[in-house]
Amino acid sequence: MDTTKEFIGKPVSLGMLKAENRRLEDRNRRRQIEQSINEYKRESAQIMTAIQVTTQNSLNIETENTVLRAELLELNARLQSLNETVSISLMKESNDGEGGRIQS
Repeated sequence: MDTTKEFIGKPVSLGMLKAENRRLEDRNRRRQIEQSINEYKRESAQIMTAIQVTTQNSLNIETENTVLRAELLELNARLQSLNETVSISLMKESNDGEGGRIQS
């Protein structure tokens, strides 16, 4: 069996050709891996940006909820005060027959 071939006018063994083919395949695999890594890095950066935006939106919503809770407490206190005023007025009306008018 002839184990030598000519490659660009020079004798080359089949082992050398196979080794060269392996090197080319390895180089191609390495390029594909590098491309995949770069794509994963881009995707990762996009995901991190989306997480940062979502986190900021969540913090903004939480701040707004805190303000709304404080306003709710204030409105509940005002409503309770108004209810007490109405209750006192109704009690006064039933006691003195004045019709619950508040005198100024």
